[in-house]
Amino acid sequence: DQRRTSFKEVRKRSALAPVLGIDEGLSRRDCDFLVDLLPGLPGKERPNLCAPALLSLPQKRRPSFETSGEKSLRVLISFGAEDPSALTVDTALTLQSAVQAEFFSLTVILGPLRQNNRQDRPFLEKAGFTVIEGSAFEANAGKSGGKSGGKNSAFSLGEIFADYDLLITHFGLGAFEALAARLPVLLVNPSPYHQQLSRYAGLPTMKGTGKRALPGLAPALCEKKSAASWKKITRQSEEAAIRWGLAERTDTDLSSLLLTALPQVYRNCPLCGKPHNLVKSPGFSRNIRFPGRTYRSCSCGTVYMNRLDPPPVEYNQDYFFAAYQKQYGKTYLEDFPHLQKAGERRLIHI
Repeated sequence: DQRRTSFKEVRKRSALAPVLGIDEGLSRRDCDFLVDLLPGLPGKERPNLCAPALLSLPQKRRPSFETSGEKSLRVLISFGAEDPSALTVDTALTLQSAVQAEFFSLTVILGPLRQNNRQDRPFLEKAGFTVIEGSAFEANAGKSGGKSGGKNSAFSLGEIFADYDLLITHFGLGAFEALAARLPVLLVNPSPYHQQLSRYAGLPTMKGTGKRALPGLAPALCEKKSAASWKKITRQSEEAAIRWGLAERTDTDLSSLLLTALPQVYRNCPLCGKPHNLVKSPGFSRNIRFPGRTYRSCSCGTVYMNRLDPPPVEYNQDYFFAAYQKQYGKTYLEDFPHLQKAGERRLIHI
């Protein structure tokens, strides 16, 4: 899990054990298996599994994606730990100038790695914003500390999402944590690349990138047509949550996936013995990936399968007799003529 692992290191690790890359960028095709926790663009080598639901997600959830029904809609603004494009303050001021205070309450997260927190916090507080300043994020938990007007105290950023009606952020971990908490999101992205990722993931996204997108916030949320806009944002957020497996709680996370994996990997072609990392078959993708298995091709024409987990069926004596009879109503030997005819039809078709 290094984002950009060199081919040299992947080769070194693969000599010791099967290699599973998590959100890998540089050496995607060289890993035996790939898991993307956040969706990437479809053009690069697709992973065995793309599953934001494997993340450590908030336990506290809203009843639904619909607004709370309160008179004042609670909007949270957060652009991550660093906010490299400096969108936090400008987004907050853009909304403040366009909204009526009795209809909106605005809370601003200042990430712990931002450069200007010392200057921005008093400025935002003086302007009437509720400010939450992160002093330290714990790995993979999105935790920070501190709240306007008091001493810093640890809190989980994801666990406060259920207290709001909308999160304004960019493409990243926070957006998917919010979907898991059933909090609608609206994305203001810093770059065209993030914009592409957001569109592919189906997330509600402002037109334009960076500060050029901010003038559209007021029409989207605060004018006469805002009710329709909110409904569209809510619908798209819920659809994205369903698409990426975040709509319902799941017991499976990344650690349980790794703890239960028993990978079976061929380092060389089982037929001719050539190493897979030296083979590129003309006109055929080197890897074809599905959940739990990766197919590799060899220049000799062999296509062979590597498994992340053991086969779901163990072909022992019980399978061919008691288990087979329980499932199909007859033993394997009794069913053999039917199986033979099915095999002949497949061979003719092939």
